[in-house]
Amino acid sequence: MKIVVVEDDVLLFRHYERILKRADIEVHHTSHALEAIDVIDEVHPDVIIADMLLTGSTHSTFVKKVNVSLCV
Repeated sequence: MKIVVVEDDVLLFRHYERILKRADIEVHHTSHALEAIDVIDEVHPDVIIADMLLTGSTHSTFVKKVNVSLCV
């Protein structure tokens, strides 16, 4: 399983990463919404965990871009 975490709080991301890696999950990280779209296109994750207060985008704009990216 592959997960992309979009989180600008590094300590919180490290917490997620530690837990997910213990479960043998491949974890990819970005701290910026615009970079996240590129990472999602590259990784094709099974799950996306995203901060509700994203740097570089509103949550609704980010979700729309992810939907477009996944539908292509």
